[in-house]
Amino acid sequence: ALIFKVLKAAYLDKAVLSSLNLSQIDVLKYWELNIHLEKIGDRLKYIALIVPDVDKKLKKVFSNMILELEKLYLDCMVAFYKFSPHDATAVSIRRKKLIVDIKEEIEKNNCIICSRFAINAFNMVHNINDIARIVRYLR
Repeated sequence: ALIFKVLKAAYLDKAVLSSLNLSQIDVLKYWELNIHLEKIGDRLKYIALIVPDVDKKLKKVFSNMILELEKLYLDCMVAFYKFSPHDATAVSIRRKKLIVDIKEEIEKNNCIICSRFAINAFNMVHNINDIARIVRYLR
């Protein structure tokens, strides 16, 4: 919540904006980034709540998917901080395979907990992709 206050102050007050060495487009980028980071964190929290109810086999499946989500997220954040539209595009392309992999795994295991996991994982993938869009379109 603090970052929103700082960004709002920077957007409304040109002196704050220049003291932070930001442009208005930077404020927009960081505002959008923060929204998506918050949503990713919320989804991860929801996944953590369902993990105790999962058997060992599914824990392994979920763990592997979370590791793939983590790799995608880290690559996206590197693209963001490197200002690399090329790397951001690569993240967007990779997300499609991850979505297919999650769908296949969930269909194979066919259970309510799997569906709850999938909803949260899909939302995380989409938020990661939205961060990649920021890199590609807001320079």
